[in-house]
Amino acid sequence: MGLPSSLAVFVPAPESRLPFLIAAKSGIVGSPDPDDATRVVIDYDGDLYHAANVRTYADRVRVAAGRHKDRYPTVARRSVPAMDLVQVGWWLSEGFLEITDMEALTGYRGTPVDRKELLVTEP
Repeated sequence: MGLPSSLAVFVPAPESRLPFLIAAKSGIVGSPDPDDATRVVIDYDGDLYHAANVRTYADRVRVAAGRHKDRYPTVARRSVPAMDLVQVGWWLSEGFLEITDMEALTGYRGTPVDRKELLVTEP
């Protein structure tokens, strides 16, 4: 079974321990874990190494989505309980980030989200 053309974009739930396991403000995408319906397989990117082509939140989501869709080997993947996540939007196949819960995204980031953060800077 292949992955969908769009991926859910998540932030950690307020009570989740995920913020202790992944870099702050990471872009997180995921899909249902095929082995456990109560879990989600997530890929994430926090731009820990300050890549030249990763400047915005949307760029971090793009990197995580690429890993997820290609199943690229990475330490930035894990299966987590679905209750540890809040879906805030969608990463669409066209490379477009659609946010559906700006309040949750703002809470996760700790500051209001500038619209520029929602745009990909590199194709």
